Amino acid sequence: RQALHAVRLGFQHPKTHKQMRFESPPPADYQALLAALEGY
Repeated sequence: RQALHAVRLGFQHPKTHKQMRFESPPPADYQALLAALEGY
């Protein structure tokens, strides 16, 4: 899979015009990848 993740995502709902916001921490394998790439 691609190494992509959005911690925060937000948009305006097209019908209700309500502001929608979602948050999700990075998965453990993604965090491990970021740690391994530090310093490059």
